[in-house]
Amino acid sequence: MAIESKGAYSINFVFNDFYLPEGAELYISNEEGDMLYGPVTSKVNTENGHFLTDLIKGDKVTIYLFEPSNKRNESQLTIKRVVHAYENMFSDMAYGQIGSSGNCNNNVACFPAWSKESDAVALVLLSNGTEWCSGSLLMTANQSFRPYFLSAFHCIDTDIPKGSLSSSEISNAENWMFKFQYKMSSCSGGYATSGVTYNRATFRAAWNNTDFALMELRNSPAGDSRFSWLGWDRSGNAPTAGTGIHHPSGDVMKISFDNDLITETAAGSTNSGTTHWFVDIDNGTLEHGSSGSPLFNPQKKVIGQLHNGYPGCNSSKQFWYGCFHRSWTGGGTNSTRLSNWLDPNGSGVITTNTSKSPTVSGPSSVCDQATYTVENLPAGAIVEWSVSNPNVATISNNGVLQVTNQTFALTNIQANIFTGGENPYTIRKERVMTGQPKFEIQPLGY
Repeated sequence: MAIESKGAYSINFVFNDFYLPEGAELYISNEEGDMLYGPVTSKVNTENGHFLTDLIKGDKVTIYLFEPSNKRNESQLTIKRVVHAYENMFSDMAYGQIGSSGNCNNNVACFPAWSKESDAVALVLLSNGTEWCSGSLLMTANQSFRPYFLSAFHCIDTDIPKGSLSSSEISNAENWMFKFQYKMSSCSGGYATSGVTYNRATFRAAWNNTDFALMELRNSPAGDSRFSWLGWDRSGNAPTAGTGIHHPSGDVMKISFDNDLITETAAGSTNSGTTHWFVDIDNGTLEHGSSGSPLFNPQKKVIGQLHNGYPGCNSSKQFWYGCFHRSWTGGGTNSTRLSNWLDPNGSGVITTNTSKSPTVSGPSSVCDQATYTVENLPAGAIVEWSVSNPNVATISNNGVLQVTNQTFALTNIQANIFTGGENPYTIRKERVMTGQPKFEIQPLGY
């Protein structure tokens, strides 16, 4: 199906009644042929059938649906909304378009010292398909790599009256789309990367007083080396400087700096109150779409998320971030605080460190034998291995998987990682080829 909306910088879709059977794939491409979204598979099926696509560049796109012959006509989808972008969300200079955010913003690719932290930050597309926020993955005290995502209360609180969340607002937030790795390819410009998208999350907690919201992604990026989980500091100590990483106006990732002492105030105040950090940006700025993005102290630990301020390059550049240490206890209940989610065992730790996602390390093909380990394994974690073909592997006592079988097979390798008493999380290396295929040469017939 081809869809055109003349003059659109991009088109994206909101689907209802969305269902793909196993083996089906959905793609969306633009007319120019330089952007392809997909494959979308059965892994994104949701209980309520709601699905958001990413933005597809251009004003004419085509939706392709492929079904296996044995699943013919089992797919379902209804296009609820076609979103016409009247502003350019692609800052790819190769296409002759400037970024949608102000030119005083700093390209995060120009600051490689913040590369690991930027790998946890995402652009959020809200359920209406047109509004933007930002946010980030947070590490738990027991290093569980559960995909908890910190953003802003007001990104969920879209209805009148403000200040409380209805069941419909929470349901809408659970239909968000999360776009990670949306950056420029280099400091000098290059091109805008397509990003890595995840759909849907589960609401965990939110509190209006500090404007925080905590979601948990339905599908975890754990096992993908492109992702990080951010460390945090809940001490409440006033930092001597601050850094923000964000997506202003839905643009590619930017970074901003306050080089002075940051003080705790109320939202909108510069000298009193105890719920927000007051930040006076010295380099860069923040804009609509930056809401929910993390504030880092000089130790590169999260201490808050963006609430409000005076956006743009020509403003006072004064902003307020909800205090992480106030959100920790929040309103005193599981649904209004961070503590029981980020420290489920009640360890009482004050800080955590940023960590790259653990990954399965080892070759994709094995002719004789090979060893597989887990890189970036948290301290004290226990690994239990499993393979889809039990005849190809032996497991040592030190968390190492040894693949030795020379029989030709395709095998999926899975590592279950146990940390701090929580249920394990799983990372995989799929379709590892063992042995060598044997071919029988047949004479040609005439």
